[in-house]
Amino acid sequence: MAGSALAQASPSVVPEAKRFGDFLIGPNKESFYGPGTQYSIVFRSQGYWPLGAREVNGVRPIKALSEGQPMLLVVTSGYDGVGTLLIGVQNGAPLARILSPLKDKKFPDWGVPQPGREEVLLFAESGRALDTHTGEVLWFDTRFKAKEYGPWGALMSVSPDNRLAAYLTFRQILVAGREDGLDAAYQLPADANVGELADISKAAYVQAVQAHKDGVPSMDNHRLDREMTIAWFAKRFHWKAKNGTWELVGRGLGPALPLSER
Repeated sequence: MAGSALAQASPSVVPEAKRFGDFLIGPNKESFYGPGTQYSIVFRSQGYWPLGAREVNGVRPIKALSEGQPMLLVVTSGYDGVGTLLIGVQNGAPLARILSPLKDKKFPDWGVPQPGREEVLLFAESGRALDTHTGEVLWFDTRFKAKEYGPWGALMSVSPDNRLAAYLTFRQILVAGREDGLDAAYQLPADANVGELADISKAAYVQAVQAHKDGVPSMDNHRLDREMTIAWFAKRFHWKAKNGTWELVGRGLGPALPLSER
């Protein structure tokens, strides 16, 4: 990514052998995992298979460094693949963390750049986020008094201080903290679910169908729907500083619901 997060549509492959610090990424010409380009990862002359995954489908560097080495976003798949990983260096050796589980090999989850904060990637499958400038993996939960509220919903936005995140469910918006569980819950404005969000789903489906007719490689209408919804959320809601923290505000958003009554 070299300085900024990359959108889903950005190229995800390294066409020829390329060096990122002490990492050497190149086509794995001896791969026997079927069609499609596979990659090998070599770190300081030693082959590296993240979390044991032998099928590496794409590699992207991000701006963050770990022990002076570029951190990498890697997508793995196959029988031993796990999805989207973040690779850093710890104590002189590569270390991988899972960012998003594998759902569909054809549509890897590279994360969606948050509008206005493109350095933050949102991973809907796991509900996590990644700050590509620092390499910090951001995770949040919706616990309240030891009870987990579900469904989680889709991750829409992370506050400017990276301590809160907004999740969109069918009827509500949940604001979750990183350490203190559920921070707030809001009723989703009536015109959003049956109006604007429904229109987004229809538009995503129409675009995917048209892309198929135009001979464009398969487009995941669900992934497109998610990206369009995140863009919509950023236009309608935003974070506002209040009493040393951040509060979600926006058109049609009423007062927070009493958490004890959820």
